[in-house]
Amino acid sequence: MPEPAQGLVAGDVETASVFAFDTPLFSASLHTSKGVGYKDVNEDSGALFRDALGRVYLGVFDQAGGMGIGGDRGAASAIAARAFWSRARDLALDPAADAAEALRGAALDAHQEIRRRGFDEATTFMAGRLAAGEAILLCVGDSGAMLFRDTGEHVHSTEKHRLPPPFPQNILTDALGQSSGEPQADEYRWRLRPGDFLVMGSDGLLDSALTVQEIGRVLFASPTTSGATEALRAIVYDQMTDRRAKSDNVTIVVIRYASGS
Repeated sequence: MPEPAQGLVAGDVETASVFAFDTPLFSASLHTSKGVGYKDVNEDSGALFRDALGRVYLGVFDQAGGMGIGGDRGAASAIAARAFWSRARDLALDPAADAAEALRGAALDAHQEIRRRGFDEATTFMAGRLAAGEAILLCVGDSGAMLFRDTGEHVHSTEKHRLPPPFPQNILTDALGQSSGEPQADEYRWRLRPGDFLVMGSDGLLDSALTVQEIGRVLFASPTTSGATEALRAIVYDQMTDRRAKSDNVTIVVIRYASGS
C-alpha cells in the first residue's frame, strides 16, 4: 500500500528558495513567494508531494486580491491547498482511486469551506496528479498549466476562466468561493512523453511578459527542474522590478517526466 513519501504545502508563507525532489518517474520543484512590489504577504499557495509509487501531486492556488471583506489575507488559497492535500493524500493511499474525482472533490470541499466563512473571498484552483505517461489536471480560475516537449516546444495549455479583452485582465469568470453554485472546473488529460516538462503557475508567472516560446527555451536550457524554476523566477522578478510585468505574487511548479521512463 503506497503512502505519501514527501511533500510541501506553502500557503501565506514563502519557500526560501526552491523545494525539489526526484522520484523514479519525475523530477519536481516548486517556488512560491510574494513577488516584487505587490503586497507584504504571499496570497498564493503551492502544493507538491510524491507517493511511494513515484507519482507526483501538484497544485497552485491564487487568492483573488481584490475580493474579501475580512479574514486573513491568503486564507482562501491556503484552504484550497489543504483541501487538495487531504484528497490527494487519500488518493496516494489507494492506487485504484479515480484521480479526476478526487481533484473535483478537493475543489468542491474548498469552495464550500470558503463560502461558509462569509468573507466574500475567492481563489483559483489548479491541481493535478502525474503518473506514468499521463497528467490529470483540474482548473478553476486563471492559474494554469502548460506542457512542453524536451526540446522546449509548447504542446498544450489550460484555458483561463477570465473575461477576454478589452476587459481588465483580473476579472475572473469563476473561482472557488466566488458564486453560491458549484464552480466551473475544467478537466484535462495530457499524455506524457519521456523528457516532457509540465509547468504550473499562478498569474504572477502567466501574466508576465514571458511567452510560451521563451518559457520553452528556459526549460530546454536548464539541466534540472530546480534550475528551470530558479531561472523562471529570476526573469519574472526582473520584469516586475522594471515594470515590464505587473507586480504580483509568484508561484511556479516545474515537473519533468524522466527520460528513461
